[in-house]
Amino acid sequence: MLQLLILATSLVSTASHPCEQLHTNTMDGYTPFSEDCCQHLVEYQESVTRFVNCSMWWAKPFKVCENCLDEFLLVRQAQISLDSDELKYYGKTCRDALLSSDRIHVIANLRELVQKIWSQSNCEDCYDMVNGSYVISEQTQSFLAMFKDVFNCFQNDDNEGDTVCLSCKAAYAGINEHYSSLGSPSGICMDIAEAMNITRQTWSLRYQCLQRYEDALPVSFIIAVLMLLPVLVYGGVAAIETQHMTKVYKQRVPPRMRAPSQDVFLPSTPPSAAAAANGGSLNLGHSRSFSRTVPLDSTIDESP
Repeated sequence: MLQLLILATSLVSTASHPCEQLHTNTMDGYTPFSEDCCQHLVEYQESVTRFVNCSMWWAKPFKVCENCLDEFLLVRQAQISLDSDELKYYGKTCRDALLSSDRIHVIANLRELVQKIWSQSNCEDCYDMVNGSYVISEQTQSFLAMFKDVFNCFQNDDNEGDTVCLSCKAAYAGINEHYSSLGSPSGICMDIAEAMNITRQTWSLRYQCLQRYEDALPVSFIIAVLMLLPVLVYGGVAAIETQHMTKVYKQRVPPRMRAPSQDVFLPSTPPSAAAAANGGSLNLGHSRSFSRTVPLDSTIDESP
């Protein structure tokens, strides 16, 4: 596949283009372009070819934004040069002649293709504009540095998966957290998104670190539940018993006798003492002691 790509590139670079016929007189005396317009076509063809080749080469792993900036700027410069040329040849500008001279619009479609690849990859988000020049942004540099550290950790402990999962856990968690802070994946530079996908796939599929932590999670949860279960059971029983006793107390004790600050408690009086107080004529028929609780605002009835 690589050999075919190299062969195709070499054919494109060495094959003659139609504008060469201006100097060979092989078009029966008719040429649809001026020499200036042919120069625009040559510049556009070379710049688009370089960008397409670069994009194909860095499509996997995706690093188009980082490695194809110069090629994209060449295409943009060729577009600006073509659009700014207002000289007319046979009543048409060079732009009209190249972009809309036929119904297929090959050149126009290639122009849109280049812009589509660059824009849909969010390549602009990888850079900051400084004095009119593209400079890799700080967040991109920070992420790429973390990405390099994670894979250096993977390579150092590549012999055993368990070792990688333990020694690289902090580095992986750090890059994962940093990536989440960048915002929605749809607005992140594709170079960064691809690097994060590779990191996660390596972590979970190759070393199966994610599976190990998922297996450990239910065990930890079960242990925590078993430790809390006695506390929950006894606490629930105590709460239910307290509510039940409060309900029974309210049912058996009259409301006017529930306030302890207004109650008077009479001590139990033995039957013999009560009989002596009444001249020995009191006969209760039983010897059980008794007591009464009377509110302060009530009159004690001492009649037999």
